[in-house]
Amino acid sequence: MHEVFLRLGEAAAAYPHELVIGEIRKVLEVRRIRGDDAPVEAEILASLAALRRPSLKRVINATGVILHTNLGRAPLG
Repeated sequence: MHEVFLRLGEAAAAYPHELVIGEIRKVLEVRRIRGDDAPVEAEILASLAALRRPSLKRVINATGVILHTNLGRAPLG
């Protein structure tokens, strides 16, 4: 793991150390399960870049449709 961290070099300097180590562990574990021996640096940097991208999405807030149509406010008969 230390060797992978050193091979990342300056590319990983933009991220917190704990985050980089966590991503290295995650990618290496997946690689161990698959039995893949290919270099992992590109995959680690891609997963770190994915964490940096915004994850917010536009949504439609339709709660007022239910709250303001007097559902549940009708007097009992």
